[in-house]
Amino acid sequence: MRVNEALKLLEETELGIAEIAFQVGFENLSYFNRAFRKIQGETPSYFRRKRN
Repeated sequence: MRVNEALKLLEETELGIAEIAFQVGFENLSYFNRAFRKIQGETPSYFRRKRN
């Protein structure tokens, strides 16, 4: 659920990845990156580059 919210923020805002991670409830950026990759199959930064 938090990763889904992060997906929306990555697509719709220019917020930094760390800021998005903390905003959706992750306290650790490294854990956010691992969780995102496990669910999406790619890193948050790759997801954002691919979308823009």
